[in-house]
Amino acid sequence: MLSGVVVIKWDASDNCDDNLLINIEYSNDAGLTWHVIATDEKNDGKYEWNTFVLPDGTDYMIRISTSDDAGNKNHDVSNGAFTISNPATPLSLSIVKPRGHLYIMDREVTPLPGNTTIVVGAITIGVEIESIAAIEKVEFYIDGELKAILTDEPYHWLWDEKSFFTHTIKVVAHDIAENTAMDEQTLLIFNP
Repeated sequence: MLSGVVVIKWDASDNCDDNLLINIEYSNDAGLTWHVIATDEKNDGKYEWNTFVLPDGTDYMIRISTSDDAGNKNHDVSNGAFTISNPATPLSLSIVKPRGHLYIMDREVTPLPGNTTIVVGAITIGVEIESIAAIEKVEFYIDGELKAILTDEPYHWLWDEKSFFTHTIKVVAHDIAENTAMDEQTLLIFNP
């Protein structure tokens, strides 16, 4: 069973030609029809395939075809059919800090009723992300204005600028499979 971005691997060689071209195809009906994934790929033995764009199914197969400069061709097909099953939500994000507490100088002091959040001083915005695919970037917005872009974990950003009263934090995550997820948090801040 496969999901998300998977690596297709192969081993192709030619005793006369080192410049083999690789074509990669998939079938979702056990080999009756074939659809192009990539053409004229370098023979480096691997290709990252995004299965998020495909419907779930149980009759998937992969076919690798090679050709050399002399016109010789060959191909091989994966051993049997496999299943692709991607979750309905391949990417999720939630702001975990600040949320529902009083924070003073980036330290959680006490819980507040409901989802009320009050911040005194600077605050680190922290998120939890669940994703099948690798995260490409995480964007941090304050009142709709982009403030930071992070490409590596941990996805925490210190908001330390003169701010007063009510503001909205929005965080947007993007993965390499072109999925996005977003969460927002409104808070009351006093940071002179």
